[in-house]
Amino acid sequence: MLRLDVTPGPGAPRILEFRAPAARIEPTPDRLDALIAGSFERERARVADAWRSALSRTTFDVSDAHFSNAFRASQAYLLLNRHGPTPRSGPLAHDAFWVRDAAYVGQALERIGYAAEDRATLEALARTQRDDGSFPAITEASGARLVDEWDAQGEAIAALVAHYRFGHDKSWLARVYPGVALAARFLDALRGSTLSDERETRSLMPANLSAEDLGSATWHHYWDDLWAVTGYREAAFAARESGNTPDAVDFEARADDLQATLLQSVSLVQARSGVGYVPNGPEDTTTSAMARGTTPALWPVRSLQGPQAQDLLGTSFRAYYQMWLEPQGGGYRHVEGTFWPYGGLGIAHAMLRLGLLQPTWQILDWTIGHQTVPGTYAWGEGVNPTNGGLELGDMPHSWAAAELISLLRDLVVAEQDGWLEVNSGIPDTWLEPGKHVILRDGPTEYGPVSVSLIRTAADLNMTVEGSPPLGWRVRLPGTPRQITVDGSPVTASTSAGLQVPSGPHAIRVNYAADS
Repeated sequence: MLRLDVTPGPGAPRILEFRAPAARIEPTPDRLDALIAGSFERERARVADAWRSALSRTTFDVSDAHFSNAFRASQAYLLLNRHGPTPRSGPLAHDAFWVRDAAYVGQALERIGYAAEDRATLEALARTQRDDGSFPAITEASGARLVDEWDAQGEAIAALVAHYRFGHDKSWLARVYPGVALAARFLDALRGSTLSDERETRSLMPANLSAEDLGSATWHHYWDDLWAVTGYREAAFAARESGNTPDAVDFEARADDLQATLLQSVSLVQARSGVGYVPNGPEDTTTSAMARGTTPALWPVRSLQGPQAQDLLGTSFRAYYQMWLEPQGGGYRHVEGTFWPYGGLGIAHAMLRLGLLQPTWQILDWTIGHQTVPGTYAWGEGVNPTNGGLELGDMPHSWAAAELISLLRDLVVAEQDGWLEVNSGIPDTWLEPGKHVILRDGPTEYGPVSVSLIRTAADLNMTVEGSPPLGWRVRLPGTPRQITVDGSPVTASTSAGLQVPSGPHAIRVNYAADS
């Protein structure tokens, strides 16, 4: 770092203009002349225009500017924190590439129109795969870090397949599919290493360091198993899209088998310990790791399926919220008592998918209200609970920026089994009279969409543009008195919402008795 101390002189206020090259160069006279020539204001305007263009591929605009600003700033941080083709957790602490971070950063990049940058990351990731199908969890300039973090397998598969889900490039999928299939079969080998274990851990992923913040490397972490289920399911989807039906059937069966094994383990641990939720793992039923560790059941992929799993997850996330977030008003207290903003946002995204909207909104509000550096819309990995400053990891934290982007987008429009859900979780306060929520040119798994919701005193006027395969499902706030779609009256229940065919539509929701 370069520190410059400036002492104000007497008289009228002065302006100090400080110029420095962005990279180390030899201090030759011609380079010095180039540095001091020209107008600072013109150069600043040029750079600002370039950033405005870079951050406008997808537009997120709500009446509360804090959220719009956070969306834009988070995009900038994701782009700034890239090192060549790969994302870094931040600019200060770590010069390494985590598969785990890349999976979440990739989700955000796809949502804001940076699919090419995500593909570059995935190409770099694919080159690290070993002959046995495994991926190194962490790669540095000197090579792979020698550490076992077996969540990386499912994360790598999910990251590769997510890019295909957004882009539908079958030639690219055909090229990467052999690596996806090989990675899924390496999951079989990992599960095979625990076949002689006791019942609680038999045929689960082996003990390992996992996501590093989730506890001891001698523990088994359900986080790894949930990512493994995700890996199998996404490998099955990729196989089906590639025309490889036998692989698709095989991988889906393995996903179902691992889900059943996992739920049996959870049931055994619950019976032994007396807890009613999904814990972090058989060896840990009490720490805050349970809350973050269970999120891959729902986000980024809904990996645990069926009513039994959904009931268990609903019970679990309500318990996590009461234990680890509600006492701080929505802040997630985690390792060493610090706040983990990105962990809280991930939990909020999982709760959004469970329909637990009030706690989702509280976590989001807490996050916006507790920026690690106020006014910058930047968050650290671990935050001091006393002074709010950076305590652990890096800042601006890429994963936090990615979680915020994905959550904000999915509040407005989210994919669900061929449908696009409009207003899947927009806070009620964002749609009060005189307010608006607008998402323009938002990439989705079903193509680009634009959605606007503008509230007047009497009406909520919505427009949707896009082509979801099955159509639109709209969550209706409040108690509507009349609904029209493209000028024609329709009926819909507040609980079930409104279903509209694919394509562009204008929807008017009236709340006034005399309109």
